[in-house]
Amino acid sequence: MGGRLWRDASDRLTCDWPGVEAVGYPTSCRALADAFGLAPVGELVVGLDAMFRDFERGGQVVGLAWDIWMGFTAVAKSVASEPLIRDIAVWLGKE
Repeated sequence: MGGRLWRDASDRLTCDWPGVEAVGYPTSCRALADAFGLAPVGELVVGLDAMFRDFERGGQVVGLAWDIWMGFTAVAKSVASEPLIRDIAVWLGKE
């Protein structure tokens, strides 16, 4: 189950995909990129307990991240990106 929506501490619309382990982050990003026509923006950032990268589609930018506390999350980088996060949440709920 996935697709739960909430606002993070910065008031950005966020959804999650529970059960994704660190090793599954690249595959999960690829699946979302393929499903939604997302292109990577910038470099992949990898730390000891987190990794993240931004992706873009038609000016809508979302962050796809994994960390040890939340697992896999997708976050809208702007209000204009919120519809894409809502679509991702629906898709995650079906996976």
